[in-house]
Order: sequence, then structure tokens, then C-alpha cells
Amino acid sequence: MDKSFRDKVVVVTGASSGIGKSIVMEMAQRQATVILIARNVAKLEEIAAEAQALSGEDAYVIPADLSHAEEIEAAFAQIADKVDHVDYLINAAG
Repeated sequence: MDKSFRDKVVVVTGASSGIGKSIVMEMAQRQATVILIARNVAKLEEIAAEAQALSGEDAYVIPADLSHAEEIEAAFAQIADKVDHVDYLINAAG
């Protein structure tokens, strides 16, 4: 069963590798708008470009180290600037 996520916004932490990256690509394949959060900006930008090419939908990069409370708050503020809602939050940060 191939469930579309068109018009859904999915935030994925730990999006630069492993399970997080796999989830981003799966959501992009299902046409979701994805927001990628991790520390490695270069990897995030590469994955976001791949996701956007795959889905035709937006893919946003938010570099953040979620072990620091102030960076979590900043990430939430950036999410609010980019989209008007979040449908799913997937915490895959190691």
C-alpha cells in the first residue's frame, strides 16, 4: 500500500544519516514536505536536494544540535517561519 503524504509536513530529527535519512527519503517518495534537523549542514543540504527532486515538494534544512536546549528553541522558531503546521515529528536523533 502506497499512502501519499501530499500536503503533510514531516519533521525528522537525526536526518543526516541512518534511520533519519531513510525516513526523510520515504516521506519524500510519498510527496511530503520534509524538514530535516541534524548537526551536519552539508549532509542535510545534500539529502534535502535529493528529497526535493524525488517529491517535487519543499525540503527544509535546520542545522541544530538537539542536546542543547537553546538550539531546540531556535529550531522550533525556524520551523514556525517555514511552515504553518507540522503533521508529524519523527525523533531519530541518536
